[in-house]
Amino acid sequence: MKTITKNTISQNLKPLNAVSAAIFFKIIDGVTADDTKAKYIGEKGTAIMQVVVEQIYHENEYGKVYAIGHYYQQNGDRMSDPEMTFLVNDDDGRVYPLSFEQHGFFARYEANSEFGEDGKLKGMYRKMCNDHKNFANQWMINIKHQQSL
Repeated sequence: MKTITKNTISQNLKPLNAVSAAIFFKIIDGVTADDTKAKYIGEKGTAIMQVVVEQIYHENEYGKVYAIGHYYQQNGDRMSDPEMTFLVNDDDGRVYPLSFEQHGFFARYEANSEFGEDGKLKGMYRKMCNDHKNFANQWMINIKHQQSL
């Protein structure tokens, strides 16, 4: 794990490409930390899962953190299919994937970055950052087409 400072975050984490970032900003439009409910995109009960958006962390030196996911219920539990978290960096305005979570038969959780209790980014895993960026770039395009954004 490599230690990251505020000045080197954009040199170490892997941002979404311009097309996917534009879709991301459309998805999070209107979502703030003051919201008590998540934003839902899409119709409940259709063949395409709704997209759920929340701003989950907003008091750190890097920017705001959002969670975007598809969810379903299983035995009364909320299951992600998947959920990712993203940092919108205050300094450069770019979008950086931070984590990926998938429930179900092949459940997994991956965090490419580690935050300390003080809210400071302690480090990152370079290969996982790249994997998350690649997945998120395609996922944003899929969401755009599925939800007619």
